[in-house]
Amino acid sequence: MTLCLSIGFEDYAGALEVVCPAGSSLPCIRSVPLHVPAYEYAEDLRFYEGARPKAVDNFHIASIIPPQRPIDEDQEMQLTIRVDMDYSLAIKVETSGSTQECNCRARAPVAGNLKDIEFMHQASDHYQVEDQQRSVLYRQLNRSYILSQNIHKLHTRLVHESGELNTALYIVNNKLTMHQEICVLYLQQIDADCNHSHYPYFNSSSELPGVSSCMMDTDKQ
Repeated sequence: MTLCLSIGFEDYAGALEVVCPAGSSLPCIRSVPLHVPAYEYAEDLRFYEGARPKAVDNFHIASIIPPQRPIDEDQEMQLTIRVDMDYSLAIKVETSGSTQECNCRARAPVAGNLKDIEFMHQASDHYQVEDQQRSVLYRQLNRSYILSQNIHKLHTRLVHESGELNTALYIVNNKLTMHQEICVLYLQQIDADCNHSHYPYFNSSSELPGVSSCMMDTDKQ
């Protein structure tokens, strides 16, 4: 038995970061580290099931609220996703002081789910060119965000250094911000083109029969 659709979470750029790819043999257990940099606040971690690079173009299946921490501190988390033979799905986010868990189900290849699975694969095929463009832009955005975070950390450490160095960091960061804005504009244009397509364009923020979700926030000390 294998996964019919990929399972992952929405990253900072809005892309689906796949943890358990479609076709994985069951049971499937994958664990990845998550990093939330200082001065960044993650309202919740959203998990999706599907085949598209943009997270909200897939089926939303769960949300977990990460633990609070001082805003000026980095946060390290460990994400574990387990899908059992019966397609039961367990998501766990661990930090040094707490654990959040959510249990739901992945879409099994049975009558009640076949329409959803077929729809997702057909949409992936139909928007193949647009999704390839999205993937390139998402990679650029994520690299740019990482550089911006590193520049911010460097600027914080060198706040008392020479004005020329801080000015240079400021200029570089502005260029990165401009690059991010351009990437976002291109992504918005792709979305607009897809919305004007004659093919049904699914977005998980809209209602669609068969879409399931769960939201749990359980602290375990």
